[in-house]
Amino acid sequence: MKGLKNHTILTLALVLVTLLVASGCKSSTPAPQATRAPAVTPAMTSAPAATPQPKAAWETKWETTLQEAKKEGVVYVYGPPMPDVRTGWVDGFQKAYPGIKLDYTALSGGEVGPKVKAEHGAGVYNVDMVVSGTTTILTSIRPNTQPIKPFLILPEVTDTKKWMEGKLEFADKAGETNLVFTYATYPAIMYNTEIVDPAEITSWWDIVKPKWKGKINLWDPAVPGAGGSATQLWYVHPELGQKYFEAFIANEPVIMRDIRLQVETVGRAKYLLAVAPSTT
Repeated sequence: MKGLKNHTILTLALVLVTLLVASGCKSSTPAPQATRAPAVTPAMTSAPAATPQPKAAWETKWETTLQEAKKEGVVYVYGPPMPDVRTGWVDGFQKAYPGIKLDYTALSGGEVGPKVKAEHGAGVYNVDMVVSGTTTILTSIRPNTQPIKPFLILPEVTDTKKWMEGKLEFADKAGETNLVFTYATYPAIMYNTEIVDPAEITSWWDIVKPKWKGKINLWDPAVPGAGGSATQLWYVHPELGQKYFEAFIANEPVIMRDIRLQVETVGRAKYLLAVAPSTT
């Protein structure tokens, strides 16, 4: 977000011009009395007073929002467990809004749902915003959310010309709860390069070959995360579908819910392939 622009007060200087009237040449006839120019007054030389321009509706709303935020003093955010993301958001926010603290709690997609539900169940409504994957938002905490559109104020957000394809993208059909503002490249398959030749894997069908049986781990599709996204892709893809599910299950993949363990077990060659590992 950007801070309010500083309004410059322009001061107009009044210039007083003195007109000198020269006397006429002497002659035999009385010189006619010189006609003096009318006195010049500031009202005659100054520009019309500038009329203050009324503030745009968004400016008034934004100022009110900042005032209320400063009264509260803290904005609570649940976001990705990535150190660089956390540092960037917190430092950037504090620099832009020094009077408001950003309290950032790092949570994986699978941790967000239980935490928010437990808090709301106890009547605690601290968190102001959750930044997570669409699966987490739509399947875990959707009943705990409220429409985000009324909170979008700044022109760089509301002006759809500034966004891809000229529109704000929402993951929910109603187009009001889950705003998509960034894209990430998800790794489909991770492997140990000391053991697995990359040339062996050129499509999803390559990992259902018998040689990988018992050597694959998969992020649990039943919880928010990349596992659900991958399996949904398999289900709707015309070249995969039910037949692919059956072949994949026949290779006895190990279901995992520990992000770090999923990666480490491949690095230590306990498993050769990790399917749908977390970007974290």
